[in-house]
Amino acid sequence: MIICMTGNAGDTGAAALASENRELLLKKFSKAFLDDVQKCVEICDPPKDAIFVRIEEGGVYRALWRLGETLACGLEAVSADIPVKQESIEVCEALDKNPYELPSGGFVFVIPDGERPAKGKIIGRTRNDNDRIIILKNIIRYINK
Repeated sequence: MIICMTGNAGDTGAAALASENRELLLKKFSKAFLDDVQKCVEICDPPKDAIFVRIEEGGVYRALWRLGETLACGLEAVSADIPVKQESIEVCEALDKNPYELPSGGFVFVIPDGERPAKGKIIGRTRNDNDRIIILKNIIRYINK
């Protein structure tokens, strides 16, 4: 099956970090930039009849793990295909956080092979084993529980 994602990795987490650390971040970013980070949150609804997992605490990596548990299978996702906003990346870098491990307004879900998602972006596929991996260029990283 194909794994899809809606929303952007870490957008709600980055917005919360920008709010909680505003004074510190104002030393590096403009007020307008930080305001934009807080407005960039995209709250999504899952497609009807889809098996899905919300991207909550632990971010997209944790959501992928939970999706694999739900389906009792392995999976692989390509890091470059996971949508993330540049604003979230910059806030996370300034605070030594990983946007892929922060909450998002989206979710991950599966659709049958060959089907095109009505919403979201294709980020990977399920596997016939128990390995849950993220592919970073040519590097394979195993997702931890």
